[in-house]
Parts: sequence; structure tokens; C-alpha cells
Amino acid sequence: MNLKNDFKAFSIKDGANVVDQNLYENSPELQTGFPPIGLTTHVLNKILRQSSTISSVVADFIATESGSDVLDDGNIAKLTAQLNKALEQKIKKQVPDASLTQKGVVQLTDVIGNSHTLVATQKLVSDINNNVNNRINQLPNMSSFTANLVQNGWQKLPSGLIEMWGVANVSFGGKPYRGYLNHFPIPFPNNCLNITLTHYGYGPQAAGVFSVIIENQQQFRCYRSISDDQPFVLTFFRAIGY
Repeated sequence: MNLKNDFKAFSIKDGANVVDQNLYENSPELQTGFPPIGLTTHVLNKILRQSSTISSVVADFIATESGSDVLDDGNIAKLTAQLNKALEQKIKKQVPDASLTQKGVVQLTDVIGNSHTLVATQKLVSDINNNVNNRINQLPNMSSFTANLVQNGWQKLPSGLIEMWGVANVSFGGKPYRGYLNHFPIPFPNNCLNITLTHYGYGPQAAGVFSVIIENQQQFRCYRSISDDQPFVLTFFRAIGY
């Protein structure tokens, strides 16, 4: 499409009646303007050529980049809008939006998201970094997780909680001293909070009802309600303390 440009350069042909550039720069008219009489036409032509050439170049730029005709209709607002559009289009072509594969202009953001076209501000990066550092500082020291993963074993948590497990003996109760005295895999430094017993074996009728007494940080007694010819039966235990 041939776009129309009403703004034409004046007196641009070779040999046109215009004053030489050096003479023009030193002419009194350049500083004081034309006198009331005695207008110098070749100086006037020089002035008209300079102003009209620039106007024509700018108008041609507007027409080419905006894709619309540039008319000499005195509509300044329209020309301004066309110039803005031309500049936007030129910038978009010369400096495109950035992507993962193309350099270009990017928009800043101060919000966390998953965009590939926005760039985080320094403040956002700083906030994220501080947040990560705070979370790292809250992570427990991995050396605080210790354990002995065997049949009668234990594990220690960073909170100070200790869990123990294993197999213990259970004997007929009725009196405090009759319960089978078992030892924890390791002593609780402070206190055992509770113990859970589960019958071990294929004859649940031999178990009866289990009960347990925590003697101290190292020992516990296990009782059963059945009195038979078995001196004791086995139980899985799970103890928690600190």
C-alpha cells in the first residue's frame, strides 16, 4: 500500500536557488531575520528547504511506521497520535519484548509467579532470599537425627523426643514384683512417657491382658493376666520419652 505524505521537501533539486551552507551560517538574516525590504530569495529558499526537509522526513517516518496517511489538514492532535503510534511500532520492531530465546524489553514485577516474560525487582529478590534464609535457619541440624535401627532399637529427634522399640518378656502378674523386668535399649535421659505392648506369637490365647509399669529411666515391668505353665510370653513394645 502506497501511503500518502502531504509534507514535501522544498527546493531539494541539484542547482536549486539556495544559499551555500557556509554563507547561510554567516548571513545576518540567520541571526536577525529578514529586513522590512529587500528579501533575499536564495536565503529564504534555504530556510524553507531546511524546515520542509525535516518535516518531510518526519512525516515519511510517521506514514511508514504507523501505516497511515500523513495529511496536511491542520489536525495537530491526529499528527501527534500518528507520531506516537509510529514510535511505538518502531520501538517494538527494533527492541522487541524479551523472551527465553530473544533479547528485548521486559516488565518488572514485585509479585511471585510463573511468568517467563516478567523480571523480579531487586526488592522481590531480596524478600525471597530472606524468606529462604529464614526457612533454612529453622531447619534442624541433621546431626540431631540419630538412630539405631535394629530389633531393639531407638531414634532421637531434634525436639529431644526419643522413641524406642523391641521385643520384651511378659510374665504373670498379680503383684508388683512378679512382672518381668525388661531393659530399654538405652536409658531415657529424663523420663519415659508411655509404653505400648502388642503380643508376639501365633497363640494369642496365651497372652491374656497385658499391662506395664515404668520402673525408671532404664527398666520397665510387663504383666499378663494368664497364669499357666509358661514362665513368660513375648511382646513387641514401643516406648516414648525424652
